[in-house]
Amino acid sequence: EGGQAGSGTEGMAELEDGPFDLVVTDINMPDMDGIEVILKLSQIYPDLPVIAVSGGGLMSHEILLGNADALGAVDVLAKPFELAELNAIINRALNT
Repeated sequence: EGGQAGSGTEGMAELEDGPFDLVVTDINMPDMDGIEVILKLSQIYPDLPVIAVSGGGLMSHEILLGNADALGAVDVLAKPFELAELNAIINRALNT
């Protein structure tokens, strides 16, 4: 079972109803961006794997995803991506 949220703030609130095995977060979101989510998750849930996705925006997705990786995301994925790519990353994150 999984939760779904439209913003970083909603996602953090959703985690209170957990437990969750993994978080997939976009970088560009309203209220609280994915970088902020990753930072908070690393403090509150340090063992929770986080996968960051981004299509870029004002900054290239390489820079955004590099920042996410440096802050503790277990993997990163640039948009657009195939569902099979996301599934492979999720399986790898859950089996490490």
